[in-house]
Amino acid sequence: MSLKALTDLSSIRHIDRDAQRRLEDARQRHREYDSKIEKQVANKAVGHELLAKTCSL
Repeated sequence: MSLKALTDLSSIRHIDRDAQRRLEDARQRHREYDSKIEKQVANKAVGHELLAKTCSL
């Protein structure tokens, strides 16, 4: 294999690793956002339930 082919192959692998890292970072941000939204929805549900109990007294 020529030196040029080896450097090209190394560059491609580096690009693939960077793409995989960016994809995993995006997935992690998505999981964090989903968790945040789930907590907000749960808090609103509890708030609505407490309000309903208070109003029914």
